[in-house]
Amino acid sequence: MNQIQEGKNYGWPICYGKRIVDEATIAEPKDVTREEIAKKTYCARTEPAVLTYDAHAAPIGMVFYGGKQFPDTYQGDAFIAYHGSWNRTRPVGYKVVRTRFQNGKAIAWNDFLTGFIDQAGKGYFGRPAGVVVARDGALLISDDVNGVIYRVSHARSK
Repeated sequence: MNQIQEGKNYGWPICYGKRIVDEATIAEPKDVTREEIAKKTYCARTEPAVLTYDAHAAPIGMVFYGGKQFPDTYQGDAFIAYHGSWNRTRPVGYKVVRTRFQNGKAIAWNDFLTGFIDQAGKGYFGRPAGVVVARDGALLISDDVNGVIYRVSHARSK
């Protein structure tokens, strides 16, 4: 996850994540004078990702929470649906995470909705795809394997 700011260089397609050189790219970097430079040198000058996640976790849906149902500490945080991997021996993703923000910056993410990977950790039986905030403040999460929408609500204690 990057925090995009105008005029900053995030490295793509030469590097990704926390300034990792993409050895598979054929692109050649240039510095400000348009002279070719080493990929490692180029990447060291780019903006690193703020937060990273497992390769192939496939985040494909995201919403910022502005509802009134969840506790106030959720305001402005993001929920991300990780669709999951299809090409790994041990599946990753297959969950919804809460991305916590502080002073407008992403600081951490925590699992929010899990349980889509079987107990042996070898297969899955659901794939979160999209996430939206309903009018009443609940989260609606689509699962494109089962063709269903999950509703996650929060009951405030009195």
